[in-house]
Amino acid sequence: MGCYLKNRKTILYLSILIIAIVQLGFFNIINRQYLHIVDLEVFIPLLVGVSAHIILVLLAEQIKEQIVRIIFTLSVLILLVLPIIFYNQLPDFTYQEAINLVQENEKINVQEENRKVIYNEKYKPAFYVITGEQNGITKEFIFDPFGGEYSILD
Repeated sequence: MGCYLKNRKTILYLSILIIAIVQLGFFNIINRQYLHIVDLEVFIPLLVGVSAHIILVLLAEQIKEQIVRIIFTLSVLILLVLPIIFYNQLPDFTYQEAINLVQENEKINVQEENRKVIYNEKYKPAFYVITGEQNGITKEFIFDPFGGEYSILD
């Protein structure tokens, strides 16, 4: 019976470890659609911390059961809360949605290879820059991904 419980715990902890790694991958994939507007530097240490604690529990059999429960509970809470925080920080518009809106309203041919982001005073991405051609003239638009407003960049 003891071996069965130990194997169940190992599978449970390995599942949490896999979930943490998968979450980090999904955060990165989703963040690419927003040209990395959300700063993942906050999420990476938390997910690495969860992974480190789980590995510690798996490797050290001498840890008291109460500490194991605390680590497990904190790990699950972190894994549940991080996606909520991440999605709340995402802008309202992906880069592609911004392109579609500007292209539809301004009737321009967008130059996709010129993906740019303008940084604000805190060195965080704040605006998409969309470059396009209209009647042979190249124009750049600055697009606020949080509000959906845009204007011509001088």
